[in-house]
Amino acid sequence: MIWKGILFSFIMACGSEIDVIEEEIAIEEYSWTCHDYEDWTDINIEYSTCDDILSIHAAYKLINRPWESRFMEEEEDCVYTMSFRLIEEVCMEIEAIKVIGYHES
Repeated sequence: MIWKGILFSFIMACGSEIDVIEEEIAIEEYSWTCHDYEDWTDINIEYSTCDDILSIHAAYKLINRPWESRFMEEEEDCVYTMSFRLIEEVCMEIEAIKVIGYHES
């Protein structure tokens, strides 16, 4: 999956004849959990798809803070995951979680 992320970044940075479509994935199609520990928080997001896509991003938004986003990694065939580790306990401050897929038109 790393090569797809690199290819996607190159396409977006350099421009291309490829039309890239951004599609927010319905919340019913992915799962996420949040666990507060004594000194940190883990937000884990998982999305399963076998569709041909260029890249998948996972993002979270805490109350009164900007969106944070990263490329999701393909852990096994058709299963993409991303874990965010934060250095404070913030599960109660999660305003939104989203997954965005990028594919050719």
